[in-house]
Amino acid sequence: MEDFTWKLVEPERIKSEKLEQYILQNAPPILYTKNDKDKTSMNYLISFFFVVGFYLIFLSIWTFIEVNLGGLELYLFIIITITAIVIALPLLILYIRGNVYNKPIQSYYEWFIAQSDNLESIYSCLVLYPTFSGKTHPDKGFNRVYKIYKESVLSNTIDITQIEIYFKINSKNPYNLESLENIGYFFKYGEGQQFFDENTNRDVWRFFEALKSKEDNFISVANWDHLYEWRDDLVLDFDKLHELAPWIILRWNNLNLIPFTLEIKEKLRFAKRTIAPFPKLKPWIGDLFKQEYHNETEYNDLKVIQNAIKTILGDIILSKNSKLIKKDFDNFKEYFVKNA
Repeated sequence: MEDFTWKLVEPERIKSEKLEQYILQNAPPILYTKNDKDKTSMNYLISFFFVVGFYLIFLSIWTFIEVNLGGLELYLFIIITITAIVIALPLLILYIRGNVYNKPIQSYYEWFIAQSDNLESIYSCLVLYPTFSGKTHPDKGFNRVYKIYKESVLSNTIDITQIEIYFKINSKNPYNLESLENIGYFFKYGEGQQFFDENTNRDVWRFFEALKSKEDNFISVANWDHLYEWRDDLVLDFDKLHELAPWIILRWNNLNLIPFTLEIKEKLRFAKRTIAPFPKLKPWIGDLFKQEYHNETEYNDLKVIQNAIKTILGDIILSKNSKLIKKDFDNFKEYFVKNA
């Protein structure tokens, strides 16, 4: 059985064989929460309401109390009004621009086939790459450095995740969809961890057989590292359901489920990300529940960031010194370009 090997099916072949519709049918929907966003934008909103509140107090006093400044009353009123607008409007704009949800925007996919010359059994794996608009670390200072790292090394701040769906085909024809049997799913598992948990174990992958849930199998925990859980697990966690409401479901279609071509990989600098592109399990060996996967490079990005902070700023409490990051932006960028 060792002659089984995973081979990538080229996107052009998938299109010619008209497999796109079947891929759409097997891509699980993602449930995500509107609470997954950068918290720093709230400071702008609070400041906006503070300025507006000050102006409303001034307006009420001005309305009910006669003010005599020798004919300068109108000028003073106009100056204070304009000043309030000049301060409040940029704060509102900054809040709107900064109040961005970390949400799934699209998913890439790859199709792999594993077939033995000695056996009729064929295995296939649909690898999905759900892509989020970003992710936010719980520590404000670390989060700023993390964004600098992403922009400097990866040229963007999106977050790419991974879900694998395994199939078995009892035929020598790997595209005989009628005989395609869903074996189960393998993905980075959230283990019920809380939203924005800084101590996320990013190395835990779990296999779940397809029979456990046939529809709407996955949800996004939407913690800072975008791990996944079964919908059944979330239903049992009432605190999390309440805390992270409202939930939004995203179903894939032919516009947001896209073949992962070499051109797209180069654009996203996929080679620099800590993602192993090939399927991680070997169904032909047996018992998928006992098979494990560990990625030794999974924490490399965090290690590079931690070393950069220590080198440039020394040992500090980042959450209380996050303004220092902004002052040393160029130093961090230079460090990441040289060391990442």
